[in-house]
Amino acid sequence: MSKVIQIKDYEIFAKIMKHLRSEAKVTQIDLAKKLKVQQYFISKYESNDRKLDVLEFLKICQILNKNSVDVINDILSKINL
Repeated sequence: MSKVIQIKDYEIFAKIMKHLRSEAKVTQIDLAKKLKVQQYFISKYESNDRKLDVLEFLKICQILNKNSVDVINDILSKINL
């Protein structure tokens, strides 16, 4: 198992998070309001210009009504850890 997380893995994570938001029919602006952040916060992590910490990830999953464990399993199935 590689100890370094590859850039491609972060790109996959960002793509999955964007897909989840789109699938829930939530705009970046609406998500930002619920998180009490600026819209560019959402744009930055969706374009892989910013990393999410675990608490931000959990809050986003909650807002999007997604089970965080299911999301993590989906991510793990697509990345190379």
